[in-house]
Amino acid sequence: MISSRSILLSAAIAAGLAATTLPASAEASERELGALIQQSLRAGGPFFTAGEQAVINRACGYAQGEWDGFELSMHGDILHCTNGRDVDDPQVRRVVRQAAPRISRRVSAVMARADIRDAIGRISEEATDRAMRELARHGY
Repeated sequence: MISSRSILLSAAIAAGLAATTLPASAEASERELGALIQQSLRAGGPFFTAGEQAVINRACGYAQGEWDGFELSMHGDILHCTNGRDVDDPQVRRVVRQAAPRISRRVSAVMARADIRDAIGRISEEATDRAMRELARHGY
């Protein structure tokens, strides 16, 4: 079983790392990669089935269509709804456990795509080059 943190992997990847002093081109590359990953993850439809979404909608008090079936925040056994409600419910836990392998397979498939692996490699090489130039600039 994957952790609730893994369920949020697509959101974390799409958000990217917080840009501090990255050049504009690096920020743009990370945004493009995040957008590509997010688009690819969402192309298969919501992570949760209609029935699973109904359970989460009821638990959180969401109106039909209010939740997109992707982003989910669980810490331990507690579901943190976007409307501020915290839910500790065995049915919600069952739904999340049931969906976890499906979500993991989709995330793995997207991350294994050649275009995404290539983009990650390119961004990594660019970051390494920047770091090495910065070290050399400081005499290391």
